[in-house]
This record gives sequence, structure tokens and C-alpha cells, in this order.
Amino acid sequence: MKKQVSLLTLTAALLLGACSTYEEVPATSGDGATAVGFLADIAPREQSRADINVDFETGLTGTWNSEDKLGVLANDFSKLLQFTYTTDSKAFTGSLSGSEGTWEYRAFYPHNGNATVSGTTVTVPFSALRTQNGNKYNSEFDIMAADAITHNNAEPGKTPEGNAVKFNLHRITSILALKLQGGAASEKIASVMLTSKKPIASEKLTFTVPSAPNAAYDPSAINPTLVAKGTSATDSPISINSEHITVTYADGTAPSADYSETFFNVLPDDSYGDLTFSACTDKGNAASFTIPRTKPVVANWVYTVDQTASFTKAAAPTVKWIGHEDLTTPTELLESGNSANIRVSAPGGIKSMQVDITSAPLATLLPAFGLAESMDLTSPATEEMATALAGLGFPTPAQLLNQQHVYFQIGGLIDMLAMVCAEVTETTNSDFKFTVTDNAGQKTVITLKYVKTVAPAITYNNDADLWANTASFTLNIPADATSVSVQYRIKGQTTWNDANVTANEDGSRTAKISPTWTEGTNDAGLTIYTVNPETGIFAKKTYEYQLNIDGSIIKSGEFTPANNSGDTIENGDMEGWSTKAAPDNASKTIPYPNVSGNTFWASGNNMYMAFLTGGKAAKLCLQNTTKAGRGGNSCAEMSAQNIYGVFAAGNLFTGDFTMEGSVGYAQFGQKYTYSARPVALKLKYAATIKPIDKVANDAPASKGDIDKARIFVCIVDWNARHSVQSGTSINAKTFWDPATKYSQPEGDIIGYGSYFITTSTDDTMQELTIPINYYKKTDIAPNPEEKYTMIISCATSYLGDYLTGSYTNKLWVDDFEWVY
Repeated sequence: MKKQVSLLTLTAALLLGACSTYEEVPATSGDGATAVGFLADIAPREQSRADINVDFETGLTGTWNSEDKLGVLANDFSKLLQFTYTTDSKAFTGSLSGSEGTWEYRAFYPHNGNATVSGTTVTVPFSALRTQNGNKYNSEFDIMAADAITHNNAEPGKTPEGNAVKFNLHRITSILALKLQGGAASEKIASVMLTSKKPIASEKLTFTVPSAPNAAYDPSAINPTLVAKGTSATDSPISINSEHITVTYADGTAPSADYSETFFNVLPDDSYGDLTFSACTDKGNAASFTIPRTKPVVANWVYTVDQTASFTKAAAPTVKWIGHEDLTTPTELLESGNSANIRVSAPGGIKSMQVDITSAPLATLLPAFGLAESMDLTSPATEEMATALAGLGFPTPAQLLNQQHVYFQIGGLIDMLAMVCAEVTETTNSDFKFTVTDNAGQKTVITLKYVKTVAPAITYNNDADLWANTASFTLNIPADATSVSVQYRIKGQTTWNDANVTANEDGSRTAKISPTWTEGTNDAGLTIYTVNPETGIFAKKTYEYQLNIDGSIIKSGEFTPANNSGDTIENGDMEGWSTKAAPDNASKTIPYPNVSGNTFWASGNNMYMAFLTGGKAAKLCLQNTTKAGRGGNSCAEMSAQNIYGVFAAGNLFTGDFTMEGSVGYAQFGQKYTYSARPVALKLKYAATIKPIDKVANDAPASKGDIDKARIFVCIVDWNARHSVQSGTSINAKTFWDPATKYSQPEGDIIGYGSYFITTSTDDTMQELTIPINYYKKTDIAPNPEEKYTMIISCATSYLGDYLTGSYTNKLWVDDFEWVY
């Protein structure tokens, strides 16, 4: 027996064992095969195999048992044979086909039915997931290879002298043995995990048996290697090696947390670095410790660890989708090579894992494979489901239950999803939600989000221009389509309008919506344009559309333009009133149709005429809170005034009013932002209309003519306000009428609307809509940062600038708003 040596906190000892003996096995008939029995001992001390008992003071001893199986190559190295140990014969028994002659043998242990051979290269499982029966050693991964044997003039399975062939096996692996104490006797160890900084396990391990006849085992030539890459059931490349080995226990055999022994077969290595042991219990308590290891770990040695640890509640599970930090944005499906690598860390051991699949393309496909949209991976509902899940790369129950670390790859499944989604005609989302629960009842949820983006046949480009009244769609349709049309309409209407479809260089097509304009002439002989609000795109509307290809409606839908609420007119409801210093006497105040501090509306109210007439001129525009039909609490009331025989029309307009002595200047224009083109101005009004009883300044009217009230609106592009002189002195050159000229010295008139009130209304205010005629079909609204852009004017007398009209005319207005 070798003396134990201390390697840091690992203790190492050479494996020991007793020789096996052989008894002749009777031949069995069948196809010319000869029943034979092989003997096998373990070098260097002719140890027998591996029903190993551990003494953490003196080492390991063991014997073969009936579960041990030997892999044998005999002459034909393309055929791997399995020989099983029988306790009666104390030999590995099986059969060989052939007769006396030259026999070459190679052997390895174990061969549990999963090994393969190619030439002299053997591939065996060396899984990261291992199972013990209580505290007993598990020999499934105790890999050994035998010296080459050649016998001439020998019967099958015999030496020339007639004795049974005896293999001398050499252990390829090292054994790490952990004795762990410190947990509660009432709890069971659920799993123990060994973690290294380099791979220590794989689904496949390869090594080379000696090739030359009678060649002795050569550790440098055996070359045990962990296979790093493999192929999934769906032919996708996957990683199959691991930095972890986890030991769980056969049902009903888990040791108590106060004392357990766990064994790990690993490959020899010059320097593993840090080795971490992590244990968890069936109640979710965990203990972990790390041993630095810089010295070599040698084959056929056992390294023991004796540790008393503190068990505490484990941290909650973590689930990582490798390479995907942003889990909120769906990942676009590729045609192939989709990544779906999942790493689960559960220090408390996994108790359950649920997957919930939300995917329209898979909804009907899953049942065909025995799958469901919601599945418990730790306890599949049926064997068919379990088989299908494993085939798609999902971990099996054995690979999940009580495991502390799980890594799995379902990229093949996602590639299948991509294949199914290749046939979808619209963008489709698929979610895979994983819920992991540990032994402490702690849950962690992660959702893998995938999307198959399909360019729809028609896409609204979200580019509505509510001033230009345009919008567009992108069409992705077959190039050979001969008849393509896009129609649109205001939602709820019955008549469709056609968009203009054009081809693009990239093969797509664009359908553009534009308004229909009608050209006409106004009473002054000027060319005007009116827009049809049922064509084009306007504010405060939702639109329906449909795509027609070769006589069939392919796609229909609806959209609402962004920023669709239209524009409001400041104090258009005439609720905001205050007072301001009179334009001719700052010590006096006059009624002012604006909230205090604002200056949008103005009127001709002043104190000069008020002084002459006892305040009448200050009443050209007042707040009225009693008029029937008003929209809210108040409206504006305008009244004409007689000032010692001088006529003053009641008025209200957007702009400003100033005075120089007894001369007043109405300054028309406000800076106003248009987000949408209006087609009309709507308001409420009431009027008292009487014959003209004052004519002055060569006004184009006669006494007794009906004095018409007037309301007009203008969209302008002016560099400054337009100033009209009136009062005790007029200047007719400053007078203007938007219906008679395209422009004024300050700039262009883009559009206008005008309405003359020729008859009195009843006492209740009524609605009025004034259509806007456009002189210019501009695609861009005037810029209020640089220009004055909007005018609304209301007057009790249309010739008020001439100081002409009816002294008794009145006009009430309220609730100004744009019509789109």
C-alpha cells in the first residue's frame, strides 16, 4: 500500500484491490460462436474492479460485480463486443466467432452499451450528470483501457496453453472523493456539484487503445480527450462539454446532509486551478467551498476532501439566454443557425421547470408531436412528450431534478420554428417562457422572444402631412401583378378614393394619397382653389384603406394620422377676458378679450371717444354672459357707436390696436402655428342688422342700404402686421379686403374665407361655417417664427373703415374653431 500524501487539502492514494479468479464457463450453442470468459485485473497491483469501498484514511478497495461490462475488440476491430461479469464464474463472459489461430485483443472498461469504436479510437460517455446509490461509488465513469494482447495458435478467448485470456486494465481517470458534513440530519442531500475553470465532462470522451500487437498501455499515447462539439437531434451544432459535474442520487438513496460521500471521476490534468464543491439539500439549503489546485491530478489516484460546511438558504435561481442581454426586444428569426443557449444556475437545486410556448405557427404543430403549449419539463405528461422534448434539445427530468447547473441548447427547435414561419404572411411573434423553481420554492422566469418580420403587402408609412394633406403606403407585392390599386376613405364613409401607385427601384411600390383641388374664380375675378376634404388626409379623422391586386382585396386596414387633434384658436371660446390700459390713456382701462397677460385678440375700444361720449366708445367690444346659445359662460358682443355724429363700428380681430391722438390703427395679424390645413372656420354668431344711417368718406354705399356685418379669416405669410388707419381721420389706402387681392405689401395671402351677414338673426346664437378659398396650394405652412400667419376679423359694419354704417348694428360671436 502506498503511503497517503497531502496535496493542499486533497489527499491522494493509489487504488488497491484483490485479484480475480477464473472458472471455466460451459460453452453455449449458436451460430458457430464459442462461449468464452475473460479475466481482468487493474494495474499496477492486479486490482479487481470497482465495487469500490472508500476508507478516507487508507484508500479504496473493490471487487467486480454483475453490473460490470467489458468492451472487447477481437480480430475484427470494426465490431465492438460486450462481455458481462458473472459472479459464479468470476469472469467476463460472452461469445466469439472463429476458430483456432491468431487472435488479437483490445479491451476497455466500462462498455454499458453506449460506447463506439472507430479503428483503435474508443468513444464513451463521460457525462456531467452522474448518479450515485447513496454514499456508494459509481463506476460508470471509471474509464480503463487494457494492454494489447496477441496469441498465436490459440482457441477463441484462450492462450496457446488453453488458459483464459486475462486483460491488464489501466485506469485512465482520477477520482475526487468528498466527505461532507455540517448539514441537518433531517434534510437529504439533493445534489453535489464540482465546478472547474476548464471542461471536466462531456457527453463524449475519446481515447486510443494500443494498436501494435502486445503493446503495453502507454499513458502518453492513450490521449483521453473530451469532445467539445456535437450535433443536436435537428442537426444543429451544439456544445457538449461542461465545466461542471453534478452527482444526484437514485430514488430513496440520498444521504443525510449531516454526512455524505460523493465521488467524481475526472481526467488527469497538470493544473485544474480552483475546484469548487457545491451541495444543496431537498429543502433548498446550500453549502459551497473552493479548493485551489495547482499541482497535477494523476490517473489511478484518489484525492480525498474532508469538509464540514455551513448550510444556508440558497440564492434564487438565475436563468440566462446566452448572448441576449435585452430580453424585451424580440430577436429576429434567422433562416437557420438560431441561437437558443440557456444556462440555469440553481444553488438550491431545481425542483421544477415549466415552459410555456406562445406561438401561432406552433400552436397546431405541437400536438402533432405529442407536445403542448404548456409543459412541465421535470415531469412530462406522457412518454411521447418526454421523447419529443429530448429530441428537440430540452433537458430531461434526470437532467433537471436537483441539478444546480443546467446548460441546454434548443437552437434546432428555433430553426424548425423559422422553417414554419417561412410560410407566414404577416409579422409573427413567438415566446418561450421558462419558469424555474428551486427546492426552496424560489421562482425565476425568463422569456425568449422571437419575431419573424414579414413585410406586409401594404404598410402605412406613418408619414401623414396634415398641411399638405398627403400620406403614403409601401407595397410589397408580386412583381407580376398586373392590376394594383390602393383605395382610401374617411372611416364611416361609403365612397372610396384612389391613391396614386408608382414603382420603386427596389421592386416595391408606393401608393401616395393626395387631396383633390378644384380651381375657380371669386367675385373679384381672382383664381382660387378649394380642397375636397373627403380626399387627401386631414386632421381629426381616421381613415380606412384597401389593397386590390388583380381584382381581389388582398389587405385592408385603417390608420389615424399622428398629431391628429388639429389646432386650437387661442381664446376662441371667448371665456378669457381681462382689462388693459387704454391705448390713448394708460391710466384708464378698457375691456380686453384675452386672459390677463395674453395679446391674441384686439378691438377698437379706446378712452378718447369714451371721454367725449361718456364711455360709449369703450363699448365697441364687450364680454356678454347672458346671450342665449353661447358656448360657455361668455361670448363677445360688438356694438356700433355714434360719437357726436361720427360713426364707429363694433369690432374684434386678431392683432393689436394703437392710437395716436384721436387717430386709431387696427393692426391685423398674429403669429400662429398650423399643424394642419383647415378647410373652413366655424363659430357661433348672432346679429342685429339695420339700414345704413351714416355715410362718410366716399364709402361705396348709400343711406338706407342694408348695413352688412362681416366676418373673415385669412391665412397669410406676412413680414409685419397690416395697419388700417381710422378714427377721426382715415386713410383709404390702408384699407384691404382679402377677397380682392392676392397679397398686401406685407406679403402673400395664402387663403381666405369671408361671410357677410345681411339679415338679423333671432335672439339665439347659431353655428356658421366659413369655407376657406386658397390662392396658393402651398405644401408647407407659413412659419410663425418669422411671419405673421393668421387673421380673424369681425365687424358690425362691413364699411366701418369708412366710418359708415348703422348705429344700431350688433354682432355676437363665440366658439371659433377650425374645420378639417
